[in-house]
Amino acid sequence: MFEVTDLQNDPILNYLSNIAKMKKGFGKKSELKYVGIEDLVLQHGIHCKPFTFPANYERGKLKECYNNALDLALAHPNLTYVEGYAMGVIPTPHAWCVDSQLNVYDPTWKADYGQRYFGIPFKTRFVLDTVMAKGTYGVLENWEQKFPLLTGEIDIEKVKSKRKAFRTSQTLSSQSASGSLPSE
Repeated sequence: MFEVTDLQNDPILNYLSNIAKMKKGFGKKSELKYVGIEDLVLQHGIHCKPFTFPANYERGKLKECYNNALDLALAHPNLTYVEGYAMGVIPTPHAWCVDSQLNVYDPTWKADYGQRYFGIPFKTRFVLDTVMAKGTYGVLENWEQKFPLLTGEIDIEKVKSKRKAFRTSQTLSSQSASGSLPSE
């Protein structure tokens, strides 16, 4: 089960951190505020708790997680769209929804496949506007609009969901990513 103490050795955080360090090591000058999607997610993501997908909720098609998560968020306003990385066997770019307790509602992966989830909760309006503007699903991998979240053209703080549970978890994730997670 998900516990705060799991954050210190989390394989998703390790993966994101290693990829971001590698990209920073390339030493190229860039207009990007973040060296890549991994860096953005590492700095602004939150841990979400695996949860049994309710039988009365509709599942989407495999390999269409961004579409499925947006459809679920639109059908259930109590849920928030999240995009980041999830782990079945290895960390994978993924999208899902969470409730106010950070329980994961994953309409794409079969039950018990997703073991860990770490991502950025977005405002539904921002996700819809982005999808409409670029013509494809997903907000992080946005080459169509020249990566506005990575460049800082769009301020991540203005498009993240502001629910209280998300802000509390963000503090824990930031401390974990910097290695200063308080022991409990």
